[in-house]
Amino acid sequence: MTKQTGFLTFRLGVQTVYCNRTKGGLWFTVSNGEPVKVDAVSFQSKQGGLRGLNIYEATRGGKDGWKVGLLLEDENSQVYKFETGSGTSFARGMLWAIASLSPEQAQTGQIGINPTPADPTKTKSSNPGSILYCNMLCDGVELPIFMGEGRPDWQQIAQIALSKANGYDYPIAEIPASWVFSDDEGKSNSPPSVTSKSGFSGQSTAGGQSTAGGRSGITYPNTPLKAQDPQTQSPSDTARQQTPDQIAAITFLGGLYDEFMLMIEGVYDLNAVTIDQDRMTKFLETAKVKTFSDLTLTRKNQVTVSLVIEIVQIKIPGHKAIEEIQKMLKSELTIETFDALSALTKEVFSELIPF
Repeated sequence: MTKQTGFLTFRLGVQTVYCNRTKGGLWFTVSNGEPVKVDAVSFQSKQGGLRGLNIYEATRGGKDGWKVGLLLEDENSQVYKFETGSGTSFARGMLWAIASLSPEQAQTGQIGINPTPADPTKTKSSNPGSILYCNMLCDGVELPIFMGEGRPDWQQIAQIALSKANGYDYPIAEIPASWVFSDDEGKSNSPPSVTSKSGFSGQSTAGGQSTAGGRSGITYPNTPLKAQDPQTQSPSDTARQQTPDQIAAITFLGGLYDEFMLMIEGVYDLNAVTIDQDRMTKFLETAKVKTFSDLTLTRKNQVTVSLVIEIVQIKIPGHKAIEEIQKMLKSELTIETFDALSALTKEVFSELIPF
């Protein structure tokens, strides 16, 4: 096929393809303000046709939300942007697949997309008719598919995908938080409530090896807790000791640890490492709570820091960051120290994501 050059039969610019099932098909475009169903069942770029990936806020159908847009160029030099809501199954599948590309595939590969409707007999969704999966290929070979298991740190997955698709180290500060990719509508207002798992399934690494010394799971520091547990205080005592501003600050910081815990669980899942559920259950029982979210800040810090240390020891023994992370077990619990812990953890975890 001879490549077109010079005068073209179509207007230059990016043609947006909206990847959702709301208009009776699998995807559609807009012409003169009206939706036009795309009858094609797949799309294939030219060789080296990956032109970029964007995450942005936009208003669609009167609703504001985050969008993911993948830019692909076809054999006729037309660039298409495949747009979907950030919190959709389609977006998660797209990000997962692009993140799995090698640098060479991202630069020279021929990228294919097969939008795939959910099978009503294989989904627990109450509205399977709205679910669209993104199955992608590179040079005719199917790319990894996100199976919906685990709790990946989608902000980090998005950073990997954006960096590979755009050809440079994409700043993670410019990417919305992980929950934006998990909420069905990718809303840009406030994060949903977060409930961490109450425990973990129980094996160590994929190779069956336990951690150093045969220990797995939660580390129990010998140092006493810095703060008295709420369970040992009466409501009146607590009210006298804490101002409304202090209570609000503790609640906010507790929410950050809940999100942090979800991110840690996701990285464990991605790296095929699980943690001793019995040990976690015993820890919760000792604290007289049922879930991670119910723990005090001190104990949330103990759990999360211990889990970070453990997976780093399993995957990268002797990593230089382990000593610095260990110091976080005794750090004063403030927003600043949490931010430092989170930033250091994400930096180390970027070496663990198995892409």
